[in-house]
Amino acid sequence: MDDVRVKVSEALGRFEQALAETEGAFEQLLEEAAKSAQLSAEKERLEQQLRSLRARADELAKVNREALAHVDAAMARIRQALGET
Repeated sequence: MDDVRVKVSEALGRFEQALAETEGAFEQLLEEAAKSAQLSAEKERLEQQLRSLRARADELAKVNREALAHVDAAMARIRQALGET
């Protein structure tokens, strides 16, 4: 009878160890899932910021082209006024 109790006790010990390891792995999975969600949110925020910066860069490029056209026109008028045409 003592032999059976020892075996049951050992089996119970192994079961408790396996349960503790499973709980630890589950906690790690939950932590990884939380990190993944945070990374996804950060990625979305950065993508939105990139889209905004690209739109601003396009706007600045357009303004730059317009400014250059005005400068070219002004220089042409100056040359014409100076008789350099």
